[in-house]
Amino acid sequence: MGYLNAGRTLAQVNSSRGLGLLTGAADLGSFDIRAYTPGTTQLPAGWEVMNDPYGGQIMFKDHAGEIEDVVFRNTYTKDHYVNASGGNEKGKYFASFNAFDEDGVIVGSKYKRYTGDINGSYKVKPAVEVTGGVTLSTSSQIGVIGSEVNSMYRSLAIWPTFNPWLDEAKTRPNPGNGINDGNPLYWLGRVERSNEINKVVVNGSVKWDLLPGLYFKASGNAYLFDRLDQSFQKSTQLYTNIFATPQTINSSTRDAINTRRRDFQTQFNGILNYNKTLAKHGISAMVGAETFMTKSLNAQVYGQNAPTDEIVTINASTVFPATTPNLNPLGTNKANYSELSAFRMNSVLSRFAYDFDQRYLFTAVLRADGVSSLPQGHQWGYFPGISAGWNLHKEAFMSGSVLGKYVSTLKPRVSYGVNGNIAGLGRYDVQGVYSSPTNYDGVGGFLHEKLPNANLRWEKSKTIDLGLDLGLFGDKLTFLFDYYDRRTSDLLTDLTLPSYIGYPPLKTNLGTLQNRGYEMAVNARVLNTKGGFSLNLGANASYVKNKVLKLPFNGNANNRQGGLQVFDPASGQVIWVGGIQEGQSLGDIYGFRQLSIFRDAEEIARIAGNRTDAIANITGPNLPAGTGGRITPGDVNWEDVNGDNIIDSRDQVYLGSTIPKWTGGFNANASYKGISLYTRFEFALGHTIYNDLVARTMGNYQGTFNYIDLMKQSWSPENPNTDVPKVYFADQVLGSKQNYTRANNANIVLNSNNSRFYEKGDYLALREITLSYTLPKTLTSKTKLLTNTRVYATGSNLFYISRFSGPSPEAPIDGNNNVTGIYAGAYPLPRTFVFGLDVSF
Repeated sequence: MGYLNAGRTLAQVNSSRGLGLLTGAADLGSFDIRAYTPGTTQLPAGWEVMNDPYGGQIMFKDHAGEIEDVVFRNTYTKDHYVNASGGNEKGKYFASFNAFDEDGVIVGSKYKRYTGDINGSYKVKPAVEVTGGVTLSTSSQIGVIGSEVNSMYRSLAIWPTFNPWLDEAKTRPNPGNGINDGNPLYWLGRVERSNEINKVVVNGSVKWDLLPGLYFKASGNAYLFDRLDQSFQKSTQLYTNIFATPQTINSSTRDAINTRRRDFQTQFNGILNYNKTLAKHGISAMVGAETFMTKSLNAQVYGQNAPTDEIVTINASTVFPATTPNLNPLGTNKANYSELSAFRMNSVLSRFAYDFDQRYLFTAVLRADGVSSLPQGHQWGYFPGISAGWNLHKEAFMSGSVLGKYVSTLKPRVSYGVNGNIAGLGRYDVQGVYSSPTNYDGVGGFLHEKLPNANLRWEKSKTIDLGLDLGLFGDKLTFLFDYYDRRTSDLLTDLTLPSYIGYPPLKTNLGTLQNRGYEMAVNARVLNTKGGFSLNLGANASYVKNKVLKLPFNGNANNRQGGLQVFDPASGQVIWVGGIQEGQSLGDIYGFRQLSIFRDAEEIARIAGNRTDAIANITGPNLPAGTGGRITPGDVNWEDVNGDNIIDSRDQVYLGSTIPKWTGGFNANASYKGISLYTRFEFALGHTIYNDLVARTMGNYQGTFNYIDLMKQSWSPENPNTDVPKVYFADQVLGSKQNYTRANNANIVLNSNNSRFYEKGDYLALREITLSYTLPKTLTSKTKLLTNTRVYATGSNLFYISRFSGPSPEAPIDGNNNVTGIYAGAYPLPRTFVFGLDVSF
């Protein structure tokens, strides 16, 4: 139907795999769709008949859902844990072992981990205690083939007539047209891959009590991280190769990859601590120093064109290319490389605390950090902080007052502090980056790839916090409230340079960002009866609002970076919105508002007779036809904000924010004797999500893939009253109407899309519910072996209450935990059920 709506010919339809009546051996062998002539064509078992929109009838077998059943599965997680502890006044020990095994919700993804831990302490002298420990772990984590996005989009939207099996017994998977367009079991069977992550942590310390209240503690730890990834891609076929006579091979490059990453970290510190109480005066002081260093080795060997599938190691490769895309996790395209890097941070830290009679509290801290990744003269950052509190409930005038009978805790607080940040800064970014490009005329060289910045400095966040702790009725009911104002200056930002300079973005310090908000919590001990029943409730909530306070001068209004122009009805002017601007928030979303779907030609003539949609290049019936054709029934009636009968980028409107305004949760814990029930809920309010997965599927950007059930609600002559636009072949191409993709040409972009596919992300989630039973001590003591036995059942991520149509309404984030606001498909959050037994001896 999408082809017909887009005006594509029958020949174009029949040349398309999955829905066309192709007659080649490969298409007949892989796609179950044929012409049907009543009375002469025999309908095979399991096949159906439907009217062809281009005339006549077709018969087909619907394989929809079969690939989904292969890709996704319910799995069992096996988690075993055992520990032992003991000791006396001179020495103590603790040892544990943990084994974890999960197959993964998406086929091919699995995770295993084994962890062993042993530590202990011993007093070699009454004033000297030595502690030490070691933790060993080995794990393996295999990711999905292709990508998580394609697992959610291409694999699930694959042609419904595609038979994912080559035989009736369903033992030979059909490769289809590629790794994301076929049966994933074939592609899993054609790759040998392994992952091994080993971690070793060793720590030790010595504590020496020098004088009463004064001790010195020296600590050190070492951490080794070693990761090895190996893969070998065997030769592969597509469905066209399998059904060729004779069979052919699609790819025999036989990529063999061995990637190793090794990090070795050391950290040493020494702390002198003093605590003293003199009458009503309490004093605590600490000074210390710390040094941290990490060294990294990243190396990869990449070979191709082995003569056989039987040798999976690189020694059979005959070609070792210089570059290849998307293999190096560091972001470059080198195929064979080794890289060494190091990072060091030295720190000095101090703290002083004073209280008078536990009524007046004061704390001051000062930390200084110096890092090797910043240029000389800017390597050190100084981060002070102070806080003060007043325990009003301990004052004599409170304890003797009527208010004191009900108020058990009343503590106003105030604090101010500075934190530093260098996250996202490369170890050598400030020095400029050189790389070696592909050889030119057989000669190698070096390329100056990134500019240095000798003035780069610490990003700093200055926060003031005003708080209050309140307890009522003997702290049976407690409240916590905080108001904070955080201003982050010298933001570490990638500054885009003019294209004529020829360099990528420069890492620099740009602007000041403000985050203001409230944090609240309440806890209540509702019941605690003599019969053994207790009930505790708790809740918390936080509100945050951000604003850009300052940006470097660039000649634009509000020193704007990026953004778009829209018409503002209040001022009657075109204004800049979005992007990054002084005085504006981050995360604002703008797009085209869908008012309705045109029901019929009469409605188009009445509302949009003289309209030009400059995005899709289509026009109303009173104007010459645009290059994209005319507005027709089923197309979107867009809001014409400025009333000029032209729909262009200026007609975009505010559609929400990517960042939740309110987040929080609440919990309940009820117990009766040995039975306990715990529940925990979380919520988020005020964020908007662009559901690119639905828009992409309904827009059919690939042209031949399947739709989702929402297509049944799309406009048709029989269903004119709907809010789902008419479907077209590849909505973004000429001849379609860009009802779904709008100005973005099928790209995954936050702004400038159809408002119909921006959804509220508000949700309430049941994160955990645990029911447990602890056997009575009188019973376990009779065994003369057991000290405690507890059985429990836990369910996690059981459900969301939300209007978002996707599987998870939480604000989408990228690999760096930055909120994107775009749901394009992601690894599903599993609903888990755990049954466990805790036994102590």
